[in-house]
Amino acid sequence: MSIPAQAWDHHHALMENIINSLPALEREYLSKGVAIPTALEEKEMIHHIATELQLNEAKIPVFTEAGLPAGEHVSANLAVRDLLEGDFIDEPDLGMDQDLPDSADPQNERAWMGGKTGPTSQGFRHMFFAGMEFQSPLQTLQIPFHAIGQAPSHYEKLHALSQRFFKEGNVFWGTRTLLWSLHIMQDLHQPFHVTQIPTLKMVPWHTLFSHFIARTTQAIANYHYAYEGLILEYVREARTNSFHECFEVKEAKPLAHIEDVIQNTRTHSEKIGQATYAVFGNELTNPEVNLPENKGQMDYYALIHSKEDLELQKDEAKDLPESELALIKKQLERVNALKQLRLVTCDLMRSMSEYTWGELDRAFHYPSTSNSSNSGK
Repeated sequence: MSIPAQAWDHHHALMENIINSLPALEREYLSKGVAIPTALEEKEMIHHIATELQLNEAKIPVFTEAGLPAGEHVSANLAVRDLLEGDFIDEPDLGMDQDLPDSADPQNERAWMGGKTGPTSQGFRHMFFAGMEFQSPLQTLQIPFHAIGQAPSHYEKLHALSQRFFKEGNVFWGTRTLLWSLHIMQDLHQPFHVTQIPTLKMVPWHTLFSHFIARTTQAIANYHYAYEGLILEYVREARTNSFHECFEVKEAKPLAHIEDVIQNTRTHSEKIGQATYAVFGNELTNPEVNLPENKGQMDYYALIHSKEDLELQKDEAKDLPESELALIKKQLERVNALKQLRLVTCDLMRSMSEYTWGELDRAFHYPSTSNSSNSGK
């Protein structure tokens, strides 16, 4: 049951909302200057990090060369905010965890989480399925039954590396690797990355005796992509649809254990699974639809702009044929499911924002007394 890993396809959009929220106004460290390494220094460090963490070195961009016309150079200093709002947060999705040697996957978890090659081969480092709980087997059904995924340990390694850089006074690499670890933390706020089957309604049971695993994998992947596409549409329009309020938090929370994120997300998974199914129906179980391979189209913009006055339309349409009334009722159910999906996802976005600020504050010692008692482990 090889599940592709996409998760928050544009972390940059998430960070943009977090960094432009109210907590940013009181954090002076965002304006702090950061010394930028030369291209040679950067390449040497990339080689060192890739060797230590078993990353695909060729897929890690050289910041001081990317997108620059010949003869131009990056400024010797950039502000912390510039680094946070840049592309570093999305670098783990550019291939550093793809096409790795078998030594990086001693448990052969890629066989269940996206395969060994191609974009989906990063899945084992971006997801974690805790295993089937026999006291609630239907709610935690997964294949295989045991825990799989390196995301927690990968997060810890990236986080420890970032702390080491900051202690050495290397703010550029401390910030960059911190953003890589935050990427994994944010991935684990995606319900489909901690629960293999968020609701059994997504399973095409009619195929039980005919290609069941393959069809189930395809269906779950469709709902996975559809959920992310829908939420990305909310995030992109956050300032016009009030979704930006989901990133406004009153407190920052340094992350004590990455397992706290996983457990919190799992508690939201079933609600999000139910709402996702209610929004998209059983259309995504159709074998002709394969969203990861761009087979089938979803109009997310039209969905989130569904009319909110369908109840009124229903009251005014008493004389309509039963078939039209049924359609209005179905549309109303979809609007209500969208509201539920947005509400529950908003809780996850707040948690993500609290932990993001907590980790940034700890790295940059803000406030100076808040970091002394928590080591981050």
